[in-house]
Amino acid sequence: LLADRKSGNRLSLNKRTLSQLKYCHSLHAMISSADSNLPSDASNEERNNMLAKLIKINPKVGLPHPGWTALHDAILIRASAKHGWPDKSTSAMAIANDKEIKWGAPFEATEKSNAGEKEDEGDTQEDQAKFQEEFDQLHNIASRAAAFLKPLSATYSDCIPAADLNEISERLITSYALRQDAVDEDSSDNAEWKVREKKLKALLKPKKNKKQDECEDLPPRKKLLKRARKLVLSFMGKDGGFEDEKDDAPPENKDGDVAPDHGFCVLDQTNRHNILLVEMIRGNLKLKQGTKSQKMKDYTTMIFEEIDQRTKDLENSDGSDAQKAELEGIRKNVKLYFEHSRKSPRAAKNVLRVMLGKDPVHPKAATDSVFPVEKIEKAEKTGQTKQKKKKIFTPADAALNRALASLKDDNEDGIAQCLLLTSTEILMLTVLSSQGLPVFDTKNWASLVKNESAMI
Repeated sequence: LLADRKSGNRLSLNKRTLSQLKYCHSLHAMISSADSNLPSDASNEERNNMLAKLIKINPKVGLPHPGWTALHDAILIRASAKHGWPDKSTSAMAIANDKEIKWGAPFEATEKSNAGEKEDEGDTQEDQAKFQEEFDQLHNIASRAAAFLKPLSATYSDCIPAADLNEISERLITSYALRQDAVDEDSSDNAEWKVREKKLKALLKPKKNKKQDECEDLPPRKKLLKRARKLVLSFMGKDGGFEDEKDDAPPENKDGDVAPDHGFCVLDQTNRHNILLVEMIRGNLKLKQGTKSQKMKDYTTMIFEEIDQRTKDLENSDGSDAQKAELEGIRKNVKLYFEHSRKSPRAAKNVLRVMLGKDPVHPKAATDSVFPVEKIEKAEKTGQTKQKKKKIFTPADAALNRALASLKDDNEDGIAQCLLLTSTEILMLTVLSSQGLPVFDTKNWASLVKNESAMI
């Protein structure tokens, strides 16, 4: 390839090509590592299960589809190694059209749908009651997500970039099975979002075997590419090497799979109940710098209302104390962001970045702080400073102040006749009572002054 320099289609070793070669090499290395632990006659299912066990990725990273599992990650790795890195539409189309690749539910139809329905009918009453409770809680969140979509598109379309706004809306629609109904056919502004209950139940409890009409399409190419890159970076020890495109999240931490929380609450994005709150915070993070303060306040108010509703749902369903404490921590973090969003926007947005599992953006100046400082801490520091200033007084002054305070209390108790003295007069009386009256003799008076116990 390198010898034919006169060819117009010769290989170009640019940054993007080197990056793709490195990714493809890692894909084959992952497959070889998994297959080395299996016999040569192992089935594809066994090979995919073994490869899925070797995958270690941050569980709080967003999924390309709500029903995505580690087994799908293993299938994506093998499909990318077979048809090439999915950065081009040709590779992505080859992966989607390959009949030999068995994706499983919810992307593939099976012939055992009737058996799966019988298994679902065999659930006990306790399981059905538990499922109904989880569904009711998820349905409430889905209804709030449907109500959130209308102000998101009507009020904040000029405050959030269009690409980010579409991504947030798409994930809410997909995660909570929403559909749009138009009240007036002539006007699209009156369109309302509603929850498809049957599909929401299928998302909450997917069937192991699906019919042909119940199967869903694979995620878009960009989401598959983003997921494949995450898997390769995780296998390479978080060392991405050459990057041809910037990812939404900053470079991840090399010390572990999960980015450090820096003392803040990190939302679990694999939990479907958190997706609405995650997307709300993501939208707050994407608000433009010139957004009016009233709009920012209204948006933050919607986040607080969602936290309150989540807390009520947990109280009605006997949620754990850990979940309630997590919501309270999220409230404090969002409040900290809002209080400093105008004075120090970079530091305030770092709080939201950490909550979404991303690394904070460090300030340009070394003197600036990465995160905002809470007002409570400032008040405590002020109180400590005042206490230090009070310590410059001597123990004698403290005793005199206590004596004066007790004298004032005694006067209130009914002591009528008292001699009111100043601090200096009381100090002189104290010295006279401990050392006696001074003798007007030069030698004796000098000895009293030199005595450390008699010095004022």
